[in-house]
Amino acid sequence: MIMNRDTASPCQVPASPGGLPEPAGEPRLGKVLRSLGVFGCASVEDAILAGLAIGEPLLFIGNPGCAKTLVSQRLADGLRMRFWAYDAGKALFEDVVGFPDPVSLGEGEVRYVPTRLSLWGKEFVLLDEISRANYAMQNKWLEVVRSRRLMGMSLPDLKLIVAAMNPPGLAGTSALDEALAGRFTFHVTFPDAHQMDAADLRRVIEVPDDGSDSTMLPDLRPLLVAIRAAFPDTESRDGGAATAYVERLAEYFAGKDHPLDGRRLGMMRRALLALAAVHRVVGAPPGNLDSLLTLFRHGLDCLLPFAAAGVEVSRLIVEGAHEFASASVRGHVRVLPPHDVLGAARMLARQDDVVPDADLSSLLVTRIFQEMEHPHTVERAGRSGAALLTVALSKVALWRLVPDTRHRVLAGYRDLLDLDASDVGCFQTESESLVRDAVIDGSVRDAALRLAYVLTSRLGRTMRGGAEFEDMAKCLIETYSQGGAA
Repeated sequence: MIMNRDTASPCQVPASPGGLPEPAGEPRLGKVLRSLGVFGCASVEDAILAGLAIGEPLLFIGNPGCAKTLVSQRLADGLRMRFWAYDAGKALFEDVVGFPDPVSLGEGEVRYVPTRLSLWGKEFVLLDEISRANYAMQNKWLEVVRSRRLMGMSLPDLKLIVAAMNPPGLAGTSALDEALAGRFTFHVTFPDAHQMDAADLRRVIEVPDDGSDSTMLPDLRPLLVAIRAAFPDTESRDGGAATAYVERLAEYFAGKDHPLDGRRLGMMRRALLALAAVHRVVGAPPGNLDSLLTLFRHGLDCLLPFAAAGVEVSRLIVEGAHEFASASVRGHVRVLPPHDVLGAARMLARQDDVVPDADLSSLLVTRIFQEMEHPHTVERAGRSGAALLTVALSKVALWRLVPDTRHRVLAGYRDLLDLDASDVGCFQTESESLVRDAVIDGSVRDAALRLAYVLTSRLGRTMRGGAEFEDMAKCLIETYSQGGAA
């Protein structure tokens, strides 16, 4: 199904006539969307303007009736661009690409005959209901969003792409493919009516459904030109802080098993600087480092791709990431537990003259026991068990630990090997049935099997489901032996 610019929005609001409000000496931020006749969205206005200034794809997320479609149409009108909205959940591929030209087929090429519905010639495109498209169709939209190309052919007229979706989990919707979600720089969550202030809510309630004259809307193009013109100064002032902030975010999220890829990290830095430029032009410019970091925290809510892909990341992790990154920007570098516990354990056990950091070593031990207490997968459990074996059985590693950390390793290792009396018989029966090998010697093998037995039991209590003792034992022993330990 295709919708054109005349399709009415279910929560349409009246357009404000006249130009963009510019009271002397007052910030305009929060009033731009109002000048387009959109109310209640002031909290996301800076992110939308920053996305338009960057010119990269925007993703609007919100419940039905949040004006996602309307905002897209009004933005296109304000930018004086040709607008077209595709219902991505119903659009067929031939709607998008057109039909093969029989003449081109005879010439050994594939060219397409454009139709009124196809993407050729469109300037501002809305991919509405994209979370209702099946994954096969999402993959076809991926090329358009990523590179503004269709079937390998350039779409030179296409300037801006906006997609709209309901939150994953709503009936009839699905999470976006991670590759597609990662192509959108800003993930803008629209507020519901109950989250609006009283004045904006009243405007939305009282709106007459009489349409609007797009020629009466203010021209947003000069505003975007001014924002882009502020980029060089913003880069000079805030570029270093933005880089340090994003670097530390990457470290923190990786340590929490939510790694961000390089493309996303680059997007985040550009987006944070674009936000700063927006505030310098139409808002209150960040006056000091604290206000800049507060702006970065606001931007973080619009820059993480997890929610659209259906990945749950707790608010505590996001807050922790911001605090960790902010402290680093302020010069107070904090130490995180190593993400790769097995790699860090092997480095600790190496025969070299490097003196390990006591805090890092303590955090390593803490992380090993945390991962063993709450295993996620057989592979992760096997690596944490192999890490504990590496440290506990290495004289070099133990010698390099401070006394209290060394005591924690040995006490925790002993407790894990000391099985409950009710488990001993079952353990002996199951371990004797395993094929013995010469990968590691007998005493180490017995310790590895005991750790594997405990990890199998713990993994079986998780919502992710259990594991076979034989699979866990094989994974742990092979992982440990691959490091050259014996």
